[in-house]
Amino acid sequence: ELEVYLIFNPLGVADQRDQSIWVPYGEPITSIQSEINSDIPTSEKWSSYPSWWNTNSLGRGVYFKSDVSYVFAYPMAIYGIWKTPIGPPDPYYPETQYFIRYISNGGSGYMDGQMVSKDAATSVTLNKVGDSKLYRDGWTFYQWNLRADGTGESFTDGQIGVNISLRGGNIALFAEWGHSVTYDGNGKTNGNVPTDSTVYTHGQTVTVLGNTGSLTKTGYTFAGWNTEPDGSGTTYAAGTGTFNISVNTKLYALWQATVSLDANEGTPGSISLTATFNSDAFTAITAPTREGYTFLGYFTASSAGIKIIGADDLDNFIKTTAAGFVNDGKWVATESKTLYAQWSANSP
Repeated sequence: ELEVYLIFNPLGVADQRDQSIWVPYGEPITSIQSEINSDIPTSEKWSSYPSWWNTNSLGRGVYFKSDVSYVFAYPMAIYGIWKTPIGPPDPYYPETQYFIRYISNGGSGYMDGQMVSKDAATSVTLNKVGDSKLYRDGWTFYQWNLRADGTGESFTDGQIGVNISLRGGNIALFAEWGHSVTYDGNGKTNGNVPTDSTVYTHGQTVTVLGNTGSLTKTGYTFAGWNTEPDGSGTTYAAGTGTFNISVNTKLYALWQATVSLDANEGTPGSISLTATFNSDAFTAITAPTREGYTFLGYFTASSAGIKIIGADDLDNFIKTTAAGFVNDGKWVATESKTLYAQWSANSP
């Protein structure tokens, strides 16, 4: 429950002790006066109550009428207004209209409320979030609900034909938030990224989509999805990988480059390997052989150059500053490459 603090706010009226009523969070009350009647003992009641309340002691804030239904989403203090406002107060819920409040419910920004004529209350078109300044970092809006915890009746964004007169007239709609997954081609040459239109609840298990749009990148092989564009994050297998979502997530196409291995006058062992973004390990390769020579490793050139794979460690790249690699030896995969075997002649 929420506390609504009633401040007597005397304007020429004898002072009395301020009081509190407790109202349900996110649910309509019959009226402020009805809550007063049920919450405050007779011995503590004021001799009379104002017909109007306001969030400002001088009546310059939001008005509440004592006999109108409202929904409260947060604790507040309201001041008794003992004189009838001159002219229609703004905002004001006149007897001929209902008011729909849109509550961010953990989000930020705001969304304008909506005045609805009672004559039109049987078929209301709700406002759209896209037309407002309502947002929540790391989350995606997906619908409205009559309860803050999402257990009430739900409504789609901009839903048409809502009969609010059956729901108490003056209602509050609470934003419901979830998480979305988007996909990035990450330098693709052709094809289209898949689209996931589902908004997932916090903690829900997501199965990542496959390469349904036939993404390709010249010189590379599609190898799944990664949480970082450079492949340094978590990798998920396309179509089968899963994770529990806790924030809006973007997944990037993971591309593997083919590294050709030139035996350079030797007898080929392995002729290629597949290197993944930011990976310093790959499937073990077999070394080439050359009669009368000792294999030194694979280099960026057939002579001189920079050693990338050592003869004594065929499972890893060597730490290097060679183009296409980073200092810790991981393959950046800016392009497919050819590495060359180099040899040392054996002593006669």
